[in-house]
Amino acid sequence: MPINFKAVVLSSVLSFIIYSLSIFSPFLGGFISFFSPAPIGYLRLKYGKNDCFLAIICSLILISATVGYSGVFLYLFQYVVPLLLFCELYLKGVSIFNSVL
Repeated sequence: MPINFKAVVLSSVLSFIIYSLSIFSPFLGGFISFFSPAPIGYLRLKYGKNDCFLAIICSLILISATVGYSGVFLYLFQYVVPLLLFCELYLKGVSIFNSVL
């Protein structure tokens, strides 16, 4: 499956902009940062794993260049890993509500 580089770059840049907006604007940061991995999640659901992981790497490079390594770990473990877990459960057809009950 070929990689759609336009979608990868667009989703990683959008994710980076939303995350950096939440960091540099603490007034709106709590609400906006929740949606920062949404373009990457859309990319995972629409195109596949290769595009998603390439977009994650690109966004982590952008975040590490501007914020530093602490921002990378925060973004990765607080937003991206739960999003990828949710996407994989959704794609496998596992109902979260049934598994919780």
